[in-house]
Amino acid sequence: MSINDKDVDLIKKINNTWEIEQQFFDCREILYETSSLFFDKNLHFKILNKDGLLVDSFNSYRMDSIGDVIGDDNFGYEDIVVDPKWTDKFNNTLLLIHEYKGSNMEFIIESNSTPIKNNISTSSLCIGTPNGDYDLLKTIGYNGKLLECENFWGGVGKCSYVKIFTNNGKTIEIE
Repeated sequence: MSINDKDVDLIKKINNTWEIEQQFFDCREILYETSSLFFDKNLHFKILNKDGLLVDSFNSYRMDSIGDVIGDDNFGYEDIVVDPKWTDKFNNTLLLIHEYKGSNMEFIIESNSTPIKNNISTSSLCIGTPNGDYDLLKTIGYNGKLLECENFWGGVGKCSYVKIFTNNGKTIEIE
């Protein structure tokens, strides 16, 4: 969300993640919102059959991206830049992050054969900030085709925080 300098001062005075969420995110236009999983070595996949029985289980670190599968590096990849120095969409960027433990996404694959790890690929979302990128799982692919997430469960709340990336290069963090 783009905010002005007056809002930055107000948020610093509020200094409470939940109150900031209520005053800013619940009643203003949000430019971008996503619920996803961090794309890191802890990302784990399970393949269940139609009866809910485990068929296979594996980590993401040795999976192909869908862009590699179809031969187009940009296919299925999304890059969102929220750094005020790199985009004119934001005067100062207000970023709210809720982290959860045990989150999962559910995808349904309709196939005559049992899906295996080699048929599944990943698609990522990168949120670029002045302090580094947030790499998230956008969706998965099956045999080179993107799938829609059927269900997302947030899991157990781990932490929440607000970051403000100011137009003068400072980062303000409120936990």
